[in-house]
Amino acid sequence: MIGKKLRELRTRRGMTRQELAKVIGVSVRSVKNWENDVSNPDLTHASAIADFFGISMDELLGRDIDGIFTIGKMREDDRKKLDAVIQAFSAACRDDER
Repeated sequence: MIGKKLRELRTRRGMTRQELAKVIGVSVRSVKNWENDVSNPDLTHASAIADFFGISMDELLGRDIDGIFTIGKMREDDRKKLDAVIQAFSAACRDDER
């Protein structure tokens, strides 16, 4: 499950298994086992992998997220507009509670 995605991410970045293992803090054997789907990284290591490659855990797990809205993929100006809408909505909700 994770193996194919992990290998793809690592090779796209031009890294060896040894380099990735060092970054994540595991053995080369662990990376090899993950890539070959012999075993899977625990939550801590999976999170470190996702953070390192700048992807979500869903993406690392191979979940289809094409139709899912993610703030991280928004342009900066759109993110600011969304933040303003959220702040205005939150303020309105607080006013309604009073």
